[in-house]
Amino acid sequence: MKGEFAPHLKKGDFVIIIGVLVLVFVLLCFLYNKENGAYVCIHVDKTKMIYPLDEDRKIPISIQEKTTNVIVIKDKMAFMETADCPDQICVKHRPIQKDNEMITCLPNKVFVEIISKDGIDVDN
Repeated sequence: MKGEFAPHLKKGDFVIIIGVLVLVFVLLCFLYNKENGAYVCIHVDKTKMIYPLDEDRKIPISIQEKTTNVIVIKDKMAFMETADCPDQICVKHRPIQKDNEMITCLPNKVFVEIISKDGIDVDN
């Protein structure tokens, strides 16, 4: 055994290794193969605003008559341009464009989500 890198593998070990690799591959395909969204849904407290993702614009978010966040839709992506929160995690987040991706600004209770054409809820 001296000088061997790993113990001898049995046939069952190879089956388990192959099974895990296949499972990881399927999960990666599922997670990264999302379609691009069609709308940006912005939740501020109990208010919900929906904008098309294919129209460039800046959306200032005001809470108690003070602009707290600015959301930008550009090149079919959305991102938080500015926020007055202390940690700035939402501003540092990469732009989103895929269905169900989200940016959250917890201190200001602002949630930005990408939704598909099928995911738009006309009742709310």
